[in-house]
Amino acid sequence: MLGNPYLASIDLDYSLNPDFDNNILVLHTHGAFAGTYQPLSMSSSNILAPFQGFFARKSMIGGPSATFTFNSNNRSRQQTAFHKSDNYAMSLLVQGNGFSDIAYFDFNTDASNGYDPAFDGGKFRSFEGQPTIFSQIGSVWASVNINRDIASTPSIPVGFVPGANGVFQIIGSGFDQIPNTTVYLQDLKENKIHNLSLDPHSTFTAFRNDNYSRFILRFVLNNHVSSTTNFSDADVRVDIYPNPAHNTVFFNCKFMIADDIIDIGIFDLSGRQIQLASPVEHVSKSLLSLNIDELPPAVYTVKVTTKNHIFVHKLIKHSGK
Repeated sequence: MLGNPYLASIDLDYSLNPDFDNNILVLHTHGAFAGTYQPLSMSSSNILAPFQGFFARKSMIGGPSATFTFNSNNRSRQQTAFHKSDNYAMSLLVQGNGFSDIAYFDFNTDASNGYDPAFDGGKFRSFEGQPTIFSQIGSVWASVNINRDIASTPSIPVGFVPGANGVFQIIGSGFDQIPNTTVYLQDLKENKIHNLSLDPHSTFTAFRNDNYSRFILRFVLNNHVSSTTNFSDADVRVDIYPNPAHNTVFFNCKFMIADDIIDIGIFDLSGRQIQLASPVEHVSKSLLSLNIDELPPAVYTVKVTTKNHIFVHKLIKHSGK
């Protein structure tokens, strides 16, 4: 734990402190995130307030000792609150029981998919009784998670500790700005998938004894996404027809075989998975059929998971009248 030693504001310099993580942690004592520790990037151009306390994490656990350096040349006459604003493209804000917390996400081609001291930042648990939201980079709780690209990181585990039983709302920001991509928040406890690109608000109930590894943030390239091939491989796909449909829908595999399909999920607009009594049937080597008679007329999301791809489609079920 350190503090700005100057009577003036200061812009911390990451180049002077390469043995520490770039993102430090600052306790917010007021405002929307009072009672939580939020990340501040030393490489940003924002300002740390006079006498502001903060936590710095030594990047190499063990090993040689490290010294944190303050540079008086970085002092500033600029006034600021006791925190810095974020500099990241995406975030998940959680609200509930009168408290809030936030986790940040972004993509940078210089980052890796593991924990990067120059990009990522750790996370402290909020005050007792308050919610904590974070991403998981291996065993590390992260307040900031920067990955190389969607192709190498199509999903990010997101943890949540409610602090107290209650109803909470997650609000996504920036996920609708990713070109040609739909972003989903999967709730492993309630078996729901919520489309953050269409609706940034997701409401759920949580209890103190819940497993904190509850959510997965999924980035799905529109029409198809691949975990083993390049996104330019647009010929590989699964088409569905007819659409709208009444009693049967077909899944036509292009440049792949039907046996490559692992799972077909149908979700309502709230993100809840619909259980169908009728199984998927093989019509041919590249064609599957599914009876949807028991589905009420509505608009659904269909998620087709194959060995190497995920395909997402909108399905309209009509009454047949």
